[in-house]
Amino acid sequence: MSGTGVFRRAVIAAVLLVSCPFFGCKGDPLKKVQVTGKVTFDGGACPEPGRITFTPTAVAEGLPRRPASGAFEVDGAYVATSFRPGDGIVPGTYSVSVACYKASMLSGAPGDDRFRAASFVAEEFEPQELVVPAGSKPIQFDIDVPKRNPSK
Repeated sequence: MSGTGVFRRAVIAAVLLVSCPFFGCKGDPLKKVQVTGKVTFDGGACPEPGRITFTPTAVAEGLPRRPASGAFEVDGAYVATSFRPGDGIVPGTYSVSVACYKASMLSGAPGDDRFRAASFVAEEFEPQELVVPAGSKPIQFDIDVPKRNPSK
């Protein structure tokens, strides 16, 4: 193959690579599913901003075990992110947990007694499960968390 042919193919490959984000590429190889929702505490507003986390317990065959999360403000609305903001969740089964803390009480490391004492999430809260089927339409996943008052 001549040097011109190699150069031409390199230029075409570069143009395709650069244009993909602007014009779109066919399909997502990970087949991520958009997941949005609302976090509430005892049916009401969130006491502080927080984070919902999706930890994979099983994923569709051939796909990576990638956790996802979404930040929420006091309105509780979130959009799940795996790699880039709002890109969705890899199909599979996930354990869902919520973290929400009284910021003025945070000290120490996650897991120590003072850190746990600052949590608005009641200790009896059990992580829930979310199943994200491959090829699914966007999923609305709302979760209500039992509220506790952080101890002083």
